[in-house]
Amino acid sequence: DAGQLLFERSGALLELIDEMNRKGIGAGRKSLSAGMIGRGLTLGEGAIRALLEQLQQEGLIACQKGRGGTRLTQRGKSFLLH
Repeated sequence: DAGQLLFERSGALLELIDEMNRKGIGAGRKSLSAGMIGRGLTLGEGAIRALLEQLQQEGLIACQKGRGGTRLTQRGKSFLLH
């Protein structure tokens, strides 16, 4: 089911962003794409961009321009805990 696949990818992406944030690694599209491949999910930068936009609209992440990367919001952190 497409909805389930999107949910799984979004959850995996949130977990990866959280992990990178805790390690102090910038969570940009390229590094997120590489990290997702490492988790067995091949997502190009375009797919990552689309997922990031959706997660941002849902208030789960905050994207900063340039080298600021992507960070989980408090809502995003709560989502991962449940």
